[in-house]
Amino acid sequence: MRDVQCVKCSQLSVIQLVVSCVHTGLKTLVQAQSTRQLGEHTTATLATTWQPDLGFGLQLGTGRQLSRHWHGEGNWIVGPRVASGLGVSLVRRDEKSVFSCKLDVRPSRSPSAC
Repeated sequence: MRDVQCVKCSQLSVIQLVVSCVHTGLKTLVQAQSTRQLGEHTTATLATTWQPDLGFGLQLGTGRQLSRHWHGEGNWIVGPRVASGLGVSLVRRDEKSVFSCKLDVRPSRSPSAC
């Protein structure tokens, strides 16, 4: 099967960006994402996805430039249930190196009792 991908990016204003994506092939995915600049150093993101086998999903996130080299992000994935969870990341970038630390908390998939 041949993969097909379509991406549309729209800059609604200086502070808002909308990206939509459709991907078909081995894993079909439809995604729409809106990112808004809340302040000089802070952004917020709202993303929604749809996959045939998982249904609809929603993700909320925020990012903040902490200093010249440090950037932090937090994400809350509301659904689908198998992908839900919380995530926090911290990145340090300079001219010569990148340091990244990420922590994701997700539900475990324990076997159900019969």
